Amino acid sequence: MQIIENEFNKGVDDNIVENVTKLIDQYGKIIVIEDDCFLSKYFLKYMNEALLMYENEERVMHVSGCCMPIDRELPSTFFLQSANGWGWGTWRRAWKYYEPDAKLLYNTIEENQLFFKFNYEGKLPENQKQLEACSNKLMNNWDIKWYASQFLKDGLCLQFYPSLVNNIGQDGSGEHSNDTTFYDVPIQDKYVPIKKIPVIENSAIRKAVSDYLFVKTLSFLATVKHVWIKKFFGLK
Repeated sequence: MQIIENEFNKGVDDNIVENVTKLIDQYGKIIVIEDDCFLSKYFLKYMNEALLMYENEERVMHVSGCCMPIDRELPSTFFLQSANGWGWGTWRRAWKYYEPDAKLLYNTIEENQLFFKFNYEGKLPENQKQLEACSNKLMNNWDIKWYASQFLKDGLCLQFYPSLVNNIGQDGSGEHSNDTTFYDVPIQDKYVPIKKIPVIENSAIRKAVSDYLFVKTLSFLATVKHVWIKKFFGLK
C-alpha cells in the first residue's frame, strides 16, 4: 500500500482528478472508493470482473458500485448515462475524455440543446445547476464534469443490483451532505456471476431513477420549507 501525502489541502475535487489521472496512466484502469462508503464483500470482485469484461467496449466509460434505492426489482446489471462517484471504476481509454473546463462543457451542452436530456428529461435540474456553478467557478465538482464529459461522448455506466455500496456519510456530519436517508440501500450479500449484456441504456430504469430522485428532491424541499415556516412563526 502506498499513501500519498500532500503538503497542503488541495481540495477533494482537484485531489481526485490529479490522483486518478496519475494512477490510471500507470495501470490503465482504476477503482476509486470514498472513505464514507460501506462496501459489499464482493465489491472488488464485481468491479474487477466488470473492468475486464467491458475493457474494450468504447461506449462503456464508467462502472458504478452504487445503485439508487428504487422500489422495484432490477436486473443484476444494466446501463445508464450516469457517473455516480460512490465506489466506481474506469479505464484510461475513457478517462482521457475527462474535460476539466466546466464552461466548455456547459456551453457545448447548451449549444446542442441537450440540457433536457442531461437533466434526465428535465426531472433533475440540479445537474445543470451544478455544472453552471462550476462554469462560474462557484463550485468545483469533478463528478458533474465527469458526467458531462461522458454524456457528450454518449458514454454509458454499468451498474449493479443490489447495490455494492452504501454511502454512510449522508448523516449531516460531512461538508457536502445533508442528514438524509434518501440514498440508504441494502448491499449485495451473495455473489451472482456477471453476464455480458448489450451496451444500450435501459430506458425503463432511467425513468425509474429520475422519478425516484425527482420525488425525493420534492420531499426534501418540502421538509426544508416546513422547517423554516415553523421557525418563522416561532413554532416548535
